[in-house]
Amino acid sequence: MREIGERGSEKGMKADEKTAGEVVEAMTSLLGAYEAHNLEQVMDLYAPDPDATALGTNLDQFLTGSEAIRQAYGEDFDAFGRIGLKMMEHQVSAEGGVAWLSAKCLASFEIDGDEISTRSRLTAVLVRRTGQWKVIRFHLSFPSDESGIEIPVSRL
Repeated sequence: MREIGERGSEKGMKADEKTAGEVVEAMTSLLGAYEAHNLEQVMDLYAPDPDATALGTNLDQFLTGSEAIRQAYGEDFDAFGRIGLKMMEHQVSAEGGVAWLSAKCLASFEIDGDEISTRSRLTAVLVRRTGQWKVIRFHLSFPSDESGIEIPVSRL
């Protein structure tokens, strides 16, 4: 029996080109649906599992299950006039029907008419179900500097 990750030290668990492309496409679709405030498409890209989890940037945003995740996305859509999240750099690893992605992102949003842009980071775990990659774990964060103070956002 092969151990998980037993691919050799040079490659590690880096996803093959096809898998990486499919995972990036799924995540790009999720971020596009988020930007379009398309709640149904966002939720279609999540696995419907009761333990699907999304972690947002607020302390109370540790969300488990489809209904909690749906409600949080809906609140984001109500709070922000315009919102966007673009992956700038990413890496994808995989093992069988599970893949994980880490990305440096640029977040942009509008609050009360003010346009704001800042760097962010995202990690996601996806599972392959009926030929499609579905998000089972999602985490978005905004980096802090060494003193723990949030990096200042800049106006667009």
